[in-house]
Amino acid sequence: MNAQRAIAACFAAVAVLCAHGQLVRENEQPIERHGPVDLAGGLVLDATVTVLGHEFFSAFADAWRELDSLQRYSVTVQESPTARFGSTIRIQAQGRTVYQALLGPNRQQARELAPNLAGDIFQQLLRTEAEQALTRDLDLGPEELP
Repeated sequence: MNAQRAIAACFAAVAVLCAHGQLVRENEQPIERHGPVDLAGGLVLDATVTVLGHEFFSAFADAWRELDSLQRYSVTVQESPTARFGSTIRIQAQGRTVYQALLGPNRQQARELAPNLAGDIFQQLLRTEAEQALTRDLDLGPEELP
């Protein structure tokens, strides 16, 4: 029972540090982070539930890993299946929804669409990052810029 309390206390301490956006290593200065996305950059998360969604995710993840070899962006692929029309696919990157569309029930079409979509989204993220680096507006925070 005491071991469970000790583990719970450790998790609580980590949660508090993460919530404040600051991690500290031994004998080092605090590391500033900008949320949970920065803690685990380069993740490609699968939140699909059907065979169609898994096929799409597999092709998307393969293409994404080739494009983002430096693992700069974390991406989540979510799926909401519909009874008659296939699935709604939603792709989130850096905490924002960057793509949402209805994907028909054709698995081959999903495998062909995914690599092109990964390239388009990656280019969009690079453009957005460049625009944010070049845009300095004192009235807007970095999360408010387009």
